[in-house]
Amino acid sequence: MPQPHRTRKLRRIKVKLPGGRIKIFYRKRRPKIAHCANCKKQLHGIPRLIPSEFKKLPKSQRRPERIFSGQLCPTCLKKELINKFNTVNEKIEVGRLIVKTAGRDSGKIGVIIDIIDKNHVLIDGQVRRKKCNIQHIEILDQKIKIKQKATTDNVIKELKELKIDARKTKSKPKKERPIRQRKQKERTEEKPKKEKKVKKEKKNER
Repeated sequence: MPQPHRTRKLRRIKVKLPGGRIKIFYRKRRPKIAHCANCKKQLHGIPRLIPSEFKKLPKSQRRPERIFSGQLCPTCLKKELINKFNTVNEKIEVGRLIVKTAGRDSGKIGVIIDIIDKNHVLIDGQVRRKKCNIQHIEILDQKIKIKQKATTDNVIKELKELKIDARKTKSKPKKERPIRQRKQKERTEEKPKKEKKVKKEKKNER
């Protein structure tokens, strides 16, 4: 097989053949590992591909689903969000505003609706209404008056008074999948079987 152009752009691999001879193979170099812009740590979840192959991937496979996922690591992202918002060390209570620091909704403002246990709370607002870990949120200095397990409409109404945009997400209707039916073979009329002709044994005449 003919070798490509022997440039330093390609990686050289020395392989020892069964006869004892060493042969050099040329392969394309893989791009460098992605690193955080602040702390220079390795960013996980980002594939090492050349740009032409990287563009062909779907968006969910290119990087993790959080803001600045291809530029900052989770710890540096959390520090940036803490510096951006006025976070305080207040106690966790119903109606307290929070900012999400991890996951797909990171950087968005929410409200604590219910305290599930010592490690988890129920949040709503700009973020999706869901159960959340306390380590993935930072508490803000603002608070609104809502009841425990308040509806999404009440939460949005209170947030609009604080000039915070929040929209109600609509759940997609479930589509009924068509049931596949197996194709049944058409039964053909059975032809009457032909009777086997019995050979008459000829008697040996003496």
